[in-house]
Amino acid sequence: MTMPASERERIRQYLVEQAASKGTEELIERVEEGMRELRAAALAIPPERYGDRPRAMSGARRIASATWWSGTCGWRGRCCTRRSRGAAG
Repeated sequence: MTMPASERERIRQYLVEQAASKGTEELIERVEEGMRELRAAALAIPPERYGDRPRAMSGARRIASATWWSGTCGWRGRCCTRRSRGAAG
């Protein structure tokens, strides 16, 4: 998967800004919270669905879809999602 350099830089800059504005403990808590959410989502998948093949979709498209549906990117609406762009949702 290839991501445009401008997109990589935008994401990197966002993460640098977040790291600079948050304390270490808060960053750790946010990562741990995200991991708890990911684990809960994974456990919600019925075991009989594990063998299902996803429809053809690029990795970038999967991530875009997941972040669009979450509306938060794990940062409670303060990132590059539809909320910060002013769209309804």
